[in-house]
Amino acid sequence: MAAAGLLGFLWLLTGPGAEGQATRAEVRGSRVEGKDASAPDPRPSAPSFPSAPDTRPSVVAAATATRTGFIAEGSAFQTPYWVVDSGTQGPKVLVTGGIHGNEPAGTEAADEIRYWPLAKGRLILIPRCNVPGLEAGTREAPGEPKELTDLNRNFPLSGKEDTARGPMAKALWAFVREHRPDYVLDLQEGSDFRSAGSESVGSSIIRVPHPETAALQDLMLAAVNATVADAEKRFACLRGGADGSLARACGERLGARAFMVETTYKDQPLALRVRQHRIVVHALLKHLGMVAGDASGMVPQARPTPATVYAAIYDGLGTSSTKTPPRFERILTPAADVLLRRVAPEDIRDGALAQFDMVIFAGGSGSGQANGLQEGGREAVRKFILGGGGYVGICAGAYLAASNYAWSLAVVNADSIDRQHWRRGNGQVEIELTPRGREFFNRPAAARLEIRFAQGPILAPGRKEDLPPYTVLAWYRTGIGQNGADPKTMIDTPAIVTGECGKGRVIVFSPHPEQTDGLHDLLLRAVRWTARREATPQATATGPQEFGGTDPANDGAVEPRPGRRYAERQPAPQTHLRRPRHPPNFTPAAWAIPRWNRSGPSLSVR
Repeated sequence: MAAAGLLGFLWLLTGPGAEGQATRAEVRGSRVEGKDASAPDPRPSAPSFPSAPDTRPSVVAAATATRTGFIAEGSAFQTPYWVVDSGTQGPKVLVTGGIHGNEPAGTEAADEIRYWPLAKGRLILIPRCNVPGLEAGTREAPGEPKELTDLNRNFPLSGKEDTARGPMAKALWAFVREHRPDYVLDLQEGSDFRSAGSESVGSSIIRVPHPETAALQDLMLAAVNATVADAEKRFACLRGGADGSLARACGERLGARAFMVETTYKDQPLALRVRQHRIVVHALLKHLGMVAGDASGMVPQARPTPATVYAAIYDGLGTSSTKTPPRFERILTPAADVLLRRVAPEDIRDGALAQFDMVIFAGGSGSGQANGLQEGGREAVRKFILGGGGYVGICAGAYLAASNYAWSLAVVNADSIDRQHWRRGNGQVEIELTPRGREFFNRPAAARLEIRFAQGPILAPGRKEDLPPYTVLAWYRTGIGQNGADPKTMIDTPAIVTGECGKGRVIVFSPHPEQTDGLHDLLLRAVRWTARREATPQATATGPQEFGGTDPANDGAVEPRPGRRYAERQPAPQTHLRRPRHPPNFTPAAWAIPRWNRSGPSLSVR
């Protein structure tokens, strides 16, 4: 929210800030990293509204009707809107996101909030106000004249004519004036934490002056700050709003109770920021009697089709929020039968996985992801799988799924071996699909594949008596050995395995199909299979094998390369799975948790 020569207000205000002693301040007209600065305001604090426990469902079972269409239809600025009508008289609430193209949290939150059924009133959503900016990933609207590039300065100015400037703002303002909302929440983002002393408005709620907005601001701050432990990251109270902003125009021109909700993108994953936006919006809607329960709802209660997969991807400590989830979104979002959402570890601990069919844990750090989940989150993931949820683990997610770390989930009966050489390097390796793997991935003629490896686990049968043995879908046929690792250790060990955990399905990839052109279909198949949208192929027995044979029920579970080290391996009890024999210079200590790190290695996978 920045532009030269903007008008602003000067109010000072110290307030209690519910649940977090947030600082009240006024949004002024000076520029700080594209956002408005602020100063304290001595206005007495308004009463806070602490949230009472609510054990009802996260959304109310109400008969709602949704109408959708486009604003500025047919133009370069065309953007969708949704009007969710409860059918019962009540408040009209407008929620907007993406008014600046480099602030995606509001867009994602509004896109999830639009699925919340309502008990009364009407919810109007414009998740992508600035479509050109969102597509370009820029704050400004590309291609617009300089004086019009900041969309949130183009709405009617204070004390001036009731007209917006530029085609985007004019179309949006005409739509908003038509619906005349009673409440407005514009979801934005800042560059740094206001409560930590930054002049950015990150992590704040900015209210447009109105007799009712101070109390409502405290109510929303109470809800979101109850989830923020670090005092320097708690949401601050600000007042005003930049002249020409949508929220301020709604407050001044339409008499709406209007707010700008600012999360902080510095050092915080997108899923957390989206969660904070949901919490703030939910607090207001719940206060107005429009929704019940909590703010966890992310997907439609009614599936678009019976085949639609509700997929979650972990976005938190131990993964790169700016690299890893976007890669999966580019692969999975185009699939018409997959609805993918990022979930924060806080969401998982709160039970959000219950609304999904399966969850993806991708590359990064297995121990980091475990630490991000904490004990409660790890237990929530395990219960989700035991109850029938699916799990896809890739590289770090495969480490997390394994059975022999103190922090691992133990959802597949596999141990990670040669652990002192986990930093064995990155590069292309060759894998060979087993007969079952070829059928599973529908690649009957493609047994050998090149795939990217980035320090994934070397797997061997585990010792968990409460888990069935895994099934191998692919073996490593070449290896990588850096930092003292022997490349031969990888050869003839499993690259991809499947297993069952309670009622759930698990598939783990040691290498990276999502980082390998031409192998993205392996990921899609894994997602659909773990979500039980596709059946397990029934492999045909190929007859006795050189190393002990197979039976029809276990074909593909073991298919070592003839003539190599597997000839010397002994079968595990009651299975056809074999623990690899020790390679040269491989001591028995490598099978145990190293004394130098009994919590496991901190994996850094690019």
